[in-house]
Amino acid sequence: MRIELRLAIRDRARFLSHLEMVDLLLAAFRRAGYEIALSNGMRPRPVISLALARGVGTASEDEKKSILDLFKR
Repeated sequence: MRIELRLAIRDRARFLSHLEMVDLLLAAFRRAGYEIALSNGMRPRPVISLALARGVGTASEDEKKSILDLFKR
């Protein structure tokens, strides 16, 4: 499954780093009831990939995020 999001990053949210944004999106999907796919191996981690990291402190009015193969099938 592929999900494409369009976000506006303003005010205090612009100070979130790329990794904090990933954690925020994962938490939102978990709260919504989606089962997140995990990687294989000794320490399974969520499988998520967001292209083009935004610089910390930079505001954005139309930021596009593409998430591939995040959910269990």
